[in-house]
Parts: sequence; structure tokens; C-alpha cells
Amino acid sequence: MTSSTTTDEPTPAPLRPDADPELKIRTFKSFDFTVDCPAVGDEGSWDLGDLGQWDNWFVVRAADYLALVDRSTQSTQWCSTMALGGTTAAPIVTSDSPVGRPDYTPALDDNTLAAAWPGNAEPDIAIHAGRLWVVQPIEIVRPDIQSQQRQSYSVLLGLDDTGKVSWLRQLDQPPGITGAGIQIDRDATTGELLVVQTWSDDDGVGHLRLGSLDASTGLVAKWRSPGVDWDLDDRVFIGGTIVHRTRSEEATGTAYGMAVRRVANWTRLAAIGPWDRDRRFRAIMDRLVIQGPTIDYGSPTNKVLSYSYADGSGRTITAPFPIDLDRCVGNGASKPVCTGTTGDEKDAIAVLDVAQAKVDWWWKTGSPDPKTKVPRAVPRDLAAWGDYIYGSNAEGVRYVMDVATGADVGLETDIREVTNAYGEISIFGNRVSWDMPLP
Repeated sequence: MTSSTTTDEPTPAPLRPDADPELKIRTFKSFDFTVDCPAVGDEGSWDLGDLGQWDNWFVVRAADYLALVDRSTQSTQWCSTMALGGTTAAPIVTSDSPVGRPDYTPALDDNTLAAAWPGNAEPDIAIHAGRLWVVQPIEIVRPDIQSQQRQSYSVLLGLDDTGKVSWLRQLDQPPGITGAGIQIDRDATTGELLVVQTWSDDDGVGHLRLGSLDASTGLVAKWRSPGVDWDLDDRVFIGGTIVHRTRSEEATGTAYGMAVRRVANWTRLAAIGPWDRDRRFRAIMDRLVIQGPTIDYGSPTNKVLSYSYADGSGRTITAPFPIDLDRCVGNGASKPVCTGTTGDEKDAIAVLDVAQAKVDWWWKTGSPDPKTKVPRAVPRDLAAWGDYIYGSNAEGVRYVMDVATGADVGLETDIREVTNAYGEISIFGNRVSWDMPLP
């Protein structure tokens, strides 16, 4: 099958009279093309996982075939089979198979691959030592062997950036535990993968342990067990650090807090709290933004705390109106774009400079445009990427604003696909499409 590529560049909306014609703004080009994989064919149906994208790359899976696609060139870099025994259902493994016998180690051999299948797990992309790797969670099914019951156990399969299957590695279970759940987290800035195992003890108390994955070999660095105060469901892996909530039961009630650890050596960089109520947070490269104290959890406030990992200092940012961190969007740097409501019940928007602990600018609905003096309305829908804020108001008017100044740059752009540098991916069968912002 030959890859086909079509492009459709929409006609840009005219600049408004107040727009600076010299200002560089982002336009969009729509792409629609076919994943080039003759072995799968035109009827193939490709799936994309949450961690299957990194910059201009994404990896998709159809049965036991994986394809790596480059969005910048609209081309399929490679399409490769994992050579697994089961593709749409667990494989049937005979009892004379060596798989699962004492001292058997999974390897890239016919016996292991014949007993393996990818299940419903989607592939992940990792960056390790400056090289791209594709990591696919799979299961290896052990047959009935004499007194042993049939069961399956989890492994990871690794492919290099040429599509070659390079390693297969079983994940060790915690001591005395069988059936621990497996999750994969990815560092939002480095692309490294973190393996997280979760389980509950006989008393129903949740536990976890985690370790960094070497995507070139499948080896997991020394497992770390943070303790029972870890909030299992809320963590962020960014810049080589893991940021998470803590929760413990004290004589005076439940104590809440936040903690930051360096994943490489498990050094604790920060511990914040305790509080008698939980708080919302946003994690960036070297700082943590925490929602200020509120009467009820989730209520808006005009105070947030900018907390430094480096020296443990915390500085309060006082916004001109109450904001909710869950309603803020990021531009990929340290300046969240937040909306809220003022005391006179007007919608408002602000950009917070987290590093400097200050508000860069803000305005509210009804505030005049600095150049035209025409009143503006704060966007209801909001997205931010790079140097620009994208939004549309209740009347359907769309804005592209400068992050640095809040100025309307004049181009009306549909924000629905503005989530990162390359836009949101849509996959229908073996067709791939997205709207990519262009510099």
C-alpha cells in the first residue's frame, strides 16, 4: 500500500484593524494521510494510547503490528510486527511448552513469543539517552503444567527507532505479592518512563512502588516504596521529579500535604503541609503551585502559593480575582493562564508568572482594548501553547492573544485542536488527521 498525503490549508481570517501586521502569529494546516503498512492493509484499524505521542512522533497499534509515524513529514517511519503468538485473543499454549516452568526466563525466542499477546494495552513512546524507543506492555500466558494452574504475567517489549524488537523483560512482583497492577508514567519534559506497581494488602490499604525504566534494555532501576501516606491516584512526573499528594490519619483528623522527590536517588526535595483540607496543585519544572486555603475544597481563591523545589521557599501570588487552578491552562512554560469571576460578577482572565510570583497582566469582561478602546469579553473556552492564548467567548467570537501582554493579535482561529505543537490526532481506521499550528 502506498502512503497518500493530502493537505488543505484554510484561508486565514483577515487581520483586525488593531492587529500588528508585523506580529508573527500561528496559522494552521490540516493533514490527512494513510498509515503505510502493507501487512495490515486498507482494512486495518489502528489505536493510539495516551503515551503514544512525543513531539512530532506517534506510535499506533493494529493487532500485533506497530507503526511509528512522523507528523512533521506525514510519513510512516516503520511498520513492524511484534511476532507474538496471540493477536486478538490470549494464545493457546500447550502443556509441553517450557513457558512458566521453574527457572524459565522470558526471552526473544519462539516459545516465549508464541505465548505472548498485547491484550488491550497500547504502546508507549520513551526517550532514553537521546534515542526514541517504543515500549509495548504484553502478557505471557503460562499453560497448565502438572500441578501448576494456568495463569499470565506481565512483561514489557521494546522496539528501537528502526522498528527492531530489541528486548523483552518480565516485571518482578513485589515480595509476597501476586497480581500487582502496572501503570506507566512518562516525564513530561524528558520523555523518560516510570514503572508504577500498585496493590492492596489484606487490610485493604493501598501500596505502590516505582522505578525508572531503561527503555534501551527494559531494566527497571531500584524499586522505591514511598510509604502508605502516598495518594495513589494523584501524581505528576516532570523534570526528573515526582510530585504527589500525601494523606495520613492523625489523632486530630486527616492531615493532607504535598511532597516532591528526585526519582534518580529518591531524595526528598520538598514537603509541604500539613493541612486540614486537601488542596489543588499544578506542577511545573522547578516549582509547585498550590491552591490557597479555602472554606471548602475546590472553592476559588485569589491566593496561590508558588513553592520552589531548590530552596524550599514559598511566595504567595495574589490574583486580582478568585481563580481555580483546575480551570487554568498551561503554555508549556511557567505561566499558567487562569480565568475566574470578579467581585462584581464579571468574567476575568490573568497570566501568572510563577517563577517571579506575580501577575503579569489581567483584564475582565467589559475592559476596553488598549488600542481600539472597544470593550472585550473574556474567552469561555481556553487553550494555551507557546507564545499564544487561544479562546472563544459565548458569542462564538474567537481570539488569539499574546501570552506576554494579553493583546489580541487579530487572527480568529479554531482552538479545539490546539493542545500542543502538532495538534490533536484523530484516527479513523488507517487514516490519520490533525490540524498542526505552523510558525
